Amino acid sequence: SLFVLRIDMEITLIVAVTNNNGIGFNKTIPWNVPADMQHFKDYTMGKPVVMGCVTRDSLPLRYLPGRDNYVVVRDIAVGVWKTNTTPCTYINGVEFFIDSMRENGTPEICIIGGAHVYELFMPHATKIVMSVMLGDYECDVFFPELNHAEWYAAGGSIKHEWGEIKTFKRAGVTP
Repeated sequence: SLFVLRIDMEITLIVAVTNNNGIGFNKTIPWNVPADMQHFKDYTMGKPVVMGCVTRDSLPLRYLPGRDNYVVVRDIAVGVWKTNTTPCTYINGVEFFIDSMRENGTPEICIIGGAHVYELFMPHATKIVMSVMLGDYECDVFFPELNHAEWYAAGGSIKHEWGEIKTFKRAGVTP
């Protein structure tokens, strides 16, 4: 019998990639697709977003309005730390953070990159929302390779002139 893990909180990696899993170049996103940025905004609005320092620094305001912003850092004690100088909350310890969000009754958290943060949360993720860009872009940072024994395509893909949006769910997990 298949072991089925019941989840009470969706942990979603939301990412835009090239056809070879590239996600960035020189600390920026190498494409400019307003329609995909709107999809990202629509999906994440009102939900907690988790990012690394490079991703935070690449944002025009250094945070995303309308969402609780969490930044993964390594140079603080394990915990969840709020400061008055920025709208971001700093976190160290993936399991600690996930447990505290689950205890707060948070229905979904969105992991928005970059590569290191995706790798940290990948073992805990229950869903991936992936925009696959058409065209060739030079990248020096990549999204982790998906193990297709662990992940399956869910709900088909939505095709656009710039690429497609695919949703993956972790096998053996029920919402």
